[in-house]
Amino acid sequence: MSSNDDRMDGRLLATIAVVLLGGLLGILNSTMAAVATGSLATVFDTSLSTVGWASTGFLLAVTATIPFTTWAVDRYGGKRLWLAGLGVFLAGSLAAGLAWDIGSLIAFRVVQGFGAGLLDPLVLILLARAAGAPRAGRVMGLMGGRAVARARAGADRRWRDTRVAVVAGDVPAQRGRGGWWRWCSPYG
Repeated sequence: MSSNDDRMDGRLLATIAVVLLGGLLGILNSTMAAVATGSLATVFDTSLSTVGWASTGFLLAVTATIPFTTWAVDRYGGKRLWLAGLGVFLAGSLAAGLAWDIGSLIAFRVVQGFGAGLLDPLVLILLARAAGAPRAGRVMGLMGGRAVARARAGADRRWRDTRVAVVAGDVPAQRGRGGWWRWCSPYG
């Protein structure tokens, strides 16, 4: 095998960028929802345990969808399943941003979870298939870098949002039943 066989061309790099970016959606969404839990309880005038079902429902949907995804990728194709996952996730995100009560928010977060459950395993599957055996190690290294960056970004966001909420006295929640939280869902 020559050294040219394991080079990553522009098309592979573009595929890696698109797949990794899409794979970040579910993780970023979970982080944002966790940070907003207290404020959501205030906005919807409900308990923290009830709001917690928005995150729990999301995670249960992700977990339930992953086994289906590994079967469906061979049956329907990776690209088609990827686009379906993005569509379901974005539809759930938009609907969650328009939620009118806590029950609708929980339901729409479950829809988001089904979309994220399609996307999460597809990251590994699509990248391994696109890279092929000679480049698989390099591509998996990029995925590892993404995991570290995503964990670091989540920790920074939680710390910053916690400081802002404490310093400002959780101002967004005190603006009445304001809609600041609605921007969390459409953006991930």
